[in-house]
Amino acid sequence: MMIPRLVLLLTLVTFSMNLKAEKIYKIAISSSCPYYCTNGDKQGYIVELLNKFFKKHSIKVKYETTPYARLEDSLKRGTKDLALFTSFDLRDFSDLMIYDVTLGVSSAGIISRVGTNPVILDIIDLKDKSIFLVPGSKASENLYGEVRKINTNKSILQLITGSRIHNRLIDLIALGRADYAIEDYNVLKYFYSKTEFQDKVLLTPSSIFGYSPLKFVSRKGLPIEKTVQDNLKEFIEDYRKSGKLNILLKKYNIIDWNIVLTR
Repeated sequence: MMIPRLVLLLTLVTFSMNLKAEKIYKIAISSSCPYYCTNGDKQGYIVELLNKFFKKHSIKVKYETTPYARLEDSLKRGTKDLALFTSFDLRDFSDLMIYDVTLGVSSAGIISRVGTNPVILDIIDLKDKSIFLVPGSKASENLYGEVRKINTNKSILQLITGSRIHNRLIDLIALGRADYAIEDYNVLKYFYSKTEFQDKVLLTPSSIFGYSPLKFVSRKGLPIEKTVQDNLKEFIEDYRKSGKLNILLKKYNIIDWNIVLTR
């Protein structure tokens, strides 16, 4: 009887090890090129970077499109293992693991009609302007609240939701439906480069959001936590030094975030 029990024990151990090896980690990320693309033949530069890193460490991952406003809840509920946030949204995340690596930087961009040449340095510069915003992040929520305080006509501040948001932002400004559309500069730049309305609208960078590094976050105690914390930052730095990061970012029409953060 001893040998069959030993065989059974070894079988269970092997089965358990195989289950552990086959673990697929779910990464929650909101759909927004150039970070993460869900339409067309491009994946997004962050996805391409992470795929190379996780493949190197034999870690299986799956990207799941998640509205930005639901990223935190998806981690806390355990339906997702990791997620990508702007640092602006991480001020109250003491119960989550924030990895010491930057994957990009978010700042504001402004779409306006050609000929307007907006200079937006402070909230007051948006007084009585009609504005389109995309809800979800604390940066946009904060801007929404501050602009409502200074605008006399509350109806001229609108939140845009649904599909093809960034294309629609550009289209609506081209049609003269508002003065400005304000959203992440890199995202607007990606879609602006493809729009047929470049003769009608222009894209202007702004520091109104500040500059917020993009950070990888997970539930604490994740089995791959140490691997990511100890190796991802070095992996990206090596990728930068090799020149491969610059080649990747050029594919998405953006510059290295290190240049932005050290200006």
